Amino acid sequence: MADQIFWYISRSAGLVSWLAAAGSILVGTLIPSRILGRRPTIPWLTDLHRMLGALASVFLLIHLAALWFDHFVQLRFDDLLIPWVADIPGLSRTSIALGVLAAWMMAAVELTSLIRDRIPPDWWRTIHLSAYASLVLGTAHAFLAGSDITNPIVAALGTSAITAVLLALVVRIRRRQRAKRRRDEPPPTTRPEPPIVTTSPVIGDHGGLLNPRPSETTPGPSPRPPASGHHPPPTRG
Repeated sequence: MADQIFWYISRSAGLVSWLAAAGSILVGTLIPSRILGRRPTIPWLTDLHRMLGALASVFLLIHLAALWFDHFVQLRFDDLLIPWVADIPGLSRTSIALGVLAAWMMAAVELTSLIRDRIPPDWWRTIHLSAYASLVLGTAHAFLAGSDITNPIVAALGTSAITAVLLALVVRIRRRQRAKRRRDEPPPTTRPEPPIVTTSPVIGDHGGLLNPRPSETTPGPSPRPPASGHHPPPTRG
């Protein structure tokens, strides 16, 4: 048992790093999609995303250090850093190389996140998206080289985590495409409203109101006719 302590540490640390990375990517996928609604808040999800990412990186270092100290596998420093160099009996070099590549991608994501304000946003975004590739390679490494993947609990946890990440990614892509279609749609055409015509009343002979006419063509009040039997006074020549 004592001579295998580093082997058990490397196995457990690798599993924790794998699941923490899947959780960090899951939370990071949920942040812009707003699947969870207004609660929890974006700052809380962001802090959880960063904490899980840091946890995955710490346990990755423990995983590599335990493999280096383990005298059974006898891995050198370059075996842990260069793909297709390590040779462990019973395992293919490709299965180990997938883990090395996943570790480098995870390290790149974590380091660029720490210096995000010092690099162009496009660079950070591109490197950050490589976390999905890192998770895929790490999952392949766990299934091909992990000795605990035959455990039903470990297999169920890993499968559930990967499935949740895939579903969240599909929802995020669909929502982004829907929002893009809304932005590309032309604005709805509106029919011009008819001009508003104001009316003014027409006063009749006895002070009553006649039918209203448009104010533009409404004449003034009609003159009162002279009384019967009276003639208008003659005009002077």
